[in-house]
Amino acid sequence: LIVVAAIILLAVWMKLPPEVPWFYSLPWGEGQLIGRLWFALTLPLMGTIVLINLFISARMGRSDRIAALVVEGATLLLLIIFLASFFRVIAIMI
Repeated sequence: LIVVAAIILLAVWMKLPPEVPWFYSLPWGEGQLIGRLWFALTLPLMGTIVLINLFISARMGRSDRIAALVVEGATLLLLIIFLASFFRVIAIMI
């Protein structure tokens, strides 16, 4: 899913403004904006987090399968929330 998001980002890169809204929880205005490059760097950061969590889950799975499933489930939830926000920003900007 992260690779698909990267392909979509590459396809719309030139249509994105220099700053995109990302921090919706902050008050209205410039505080919500991040640079286009920082927005793109969230994808490899998320990929790294997912890989680290899956590594941790694999290590935990040897001794405690339930804890490994919790880590995998939390990683999946984190990825879904991230991608929903990512695609929302792209849809707003295009």
